[in-house]
Amino acid sequence: DEEKAIINAYPPTDAETLNELLRTPPDPVAIAALATSDQCAAEIYAVSARVADGTIPADRDYLDRLAMALKLDPGSAALIETEVRTG
Repeated sequence: DEEKAIINAYPPTDAETLNELLRTPPDPVAIAALATSDQCAAEIYAVSARVADGTIPADRDYLDRLAMALKLDPGSAALIETEVRTG
């Protein structure tokens, strides 16, 4: 499994930290706080949309909460998702 291979490539203490981070649900508000500009906000959303599957309810909830925290209007968020998925 790819996730295990990545974790096993790190020293044991780092691997424990990675495991803990992977088990912790992402915090959209904390992630949005990293945006320093509108462009940065759009890029953060695009990366999240590439990773999260918008058809899975938990992922959709995360993307919706992230878009709100980034202050993206629904049309902009939908456009970014479309570009990421078709692009």
